[in-house]
Amino acid sequence: MLDYFPKIKKCRCIAHPCWEDNGLAHACTNSQSPFLTFGHNQNGQLECACNSFSKVDSVFLSKDLCPGHKCGLEDFPVLDLDDSGQCVCRSHPCWDLNGERHACAPGVLAPVLSFRHDANGNGVCECKTMFHDPAKPAPIASEEKSRKNAKKLKHGFPMPPDTRPKGCQQIKEDFSQLTVSIVIPWLKEKWEHMEGTLKALLHMTPEALVKEFIFISDGNSDTKEAELKAISDKVRVLAFQKRVGLMVAKTKGVQMATAPVIVFMEAHCIVNRGWLEPLLQRLAQDPKSLAMPALDMIPEANFYEYHKTPPGYWRYEWNFNLINRNPGGGVIQDTSEPYMSPGTSGGIFAIRKDWFDHLGFFDEGMQQWGGDHMELTMKVWRCGGRIEIVPCSRVGHLFRTPQKRPYNVEVDIVVRNYARLARIWAGDYLEMFYKVKPEGRQVAIPDIAELKKKHDELGCEDMKWYLEHVDVEMGWEADKICIPGHPVKLGGCKRPAVEMFSTLDRAMPKKAYLTASAAAAEKRNRTARAHSAERGWAWRYPVKRAHPPEREIFSTLDRAMPRKPMQRESAQQDEL
Repeated sequence: MLDYFPKIKKCRCIAHPCWEDNGLAHACTNSQSPFLTFGHNQNGQLECACNSFSKVDSVFLSKDLCPGHKCGLEDFPVLDLDDSGQCVCRSHPCWDLNGERHACAPGVLAPVLSFRHDANGNGVCECKTMFHDPAKPAPIASEEKSRKNAKKLKHGFPMPPDTRPKGCQQIKEDFSQLTVSIVIPWLKEKWEHMEGTLKALLHMTPEALVKEFIFISDGNSDTKEAELKAISDKVRVLAFQKRVGLMVAKTKGVQMATAPVIVFMEAHCIVNRGWLEPLLQRLAQDPKSLAMPALDMIPEANFYEYHKTPPGYWRYEWNFNLINRNPGGGVIQDTSEPYMSPGTSGGIFAIRKDWFDHLGFFDEGMQQWGGDHMELTMKVWRCGGRIEIVPCSRVGHLFRTPQKRPYNVEVDIVVRNYARLARIWAGDYLEMFYKVKPEGRQVAIPDIAELKKKHDELGCEDMKWYLEHVDVEMGWEADKICIPGHPVKLGGCKRPAVEMFSTLDRAMPKKAYLTASAAAAEKRNRTARAHSAERGWAWRYPVKRAHPPEREIFSTLDRAMPRKPMQRESAQQDEL
């Protein structure tokens, strides 16, 4: 897309902003609303939606000059400035260009009516492909060319930009008692991705902190063992002849691990500068933490590009779909301070091995793919632990759409895993899950009794506690969930689905969120780790260091404990 940058007074070609919204790729699948459009709310936050016409809000015009000014009328969809500098909605220029009205027939390969100026300044109208066409994704750059250029680099992997927020300091603590085993399960990955992942880990991680890299080959015909071990003698490989699934692969990796800390990594990542130490610092401060890096985006079209993502956290809808949110339209700021997350994406995080074993991960009854992140979330938060995002730890992750996933995911198995988790963890809220995942009601789970027994022995908090103390958005949504596109009488939504949600037609207002989250933070601070050992097995984990009072980034505090003067990193690190 061609756009104008008012601050530098230049025009540039940019990607459609919704392709990289919070690290997620949006697509429009409803034939009645095929156009992926965008705008900005009053706070300047990006909003993506599917429309029946191609609304052409300028990224920088609407964000910098006209925040909250949206053009929703089909006859006047284009946001622009008039001669007096006021924000106005104009008709599409091609609808009446030189007395001729242009249009693109719906349903053809090029349905978007596009306007541009040629070299002589004359208006040109063209029919273009849809903004997000899965069959013809917009190329970011030539991956093959980028790969060849990367091979010339002495590091052998694409060097990422330093995306750490201001205030991140070089950590000089002694973590010799918190060495890590990095567990990387993989299935049908490109060798270039695996190679880049391992070489970035070696280059960006202090050698003394890594005890081993454990690659789990989940039924791949070529285990790449020789190639991986040629890069590092710390590589260990476990190869399954047939696919066993993600949960089994992760479990076997943990059983192989010999270090006190487990770091789960994926085989298509580029870790950034100083990524590991901030995670270990959090585990040293709170042994019951699950610490996640902030995930930056590597486009699926090109592994050799890297983009910083805006702040947000992970949480779930009532159908257990994972989403990335910045609540209240942008409450979470670009901070260097770790902050709580209601959930985890499940693929990239650090956790103490003894705490992981103590909670009994993973549920052996779950199959193949889907649900491990939900089990992690429920067990950690509700059984005395805590999930955090550590912004000074940055990891670039290649976010793939289902069309680009190199292996099959059987939907029936995912639903079975979710239903299994719901019957254990949802408690009195099980009907909320069934309302938006009705197919889960018919799933037969024969071994549920033994699983419930294990859950009861842990002595964890119930779902009501989680909604009041952790995910206040999910609690607010409990009586508002609906199914977009279904008749209202059958549980359908009255309005179109809210951006990024599949079960809601409205989001929790900012004021309500701030009030509820402040109350939840106060409850966590007041009752943190106060349970007795008699409560259940989960509470008998020996905590060597007490968790400090919580400082939420959106709490009622107006100041924080002063930091020591920032220490500059070495010249060698500055060159990275």
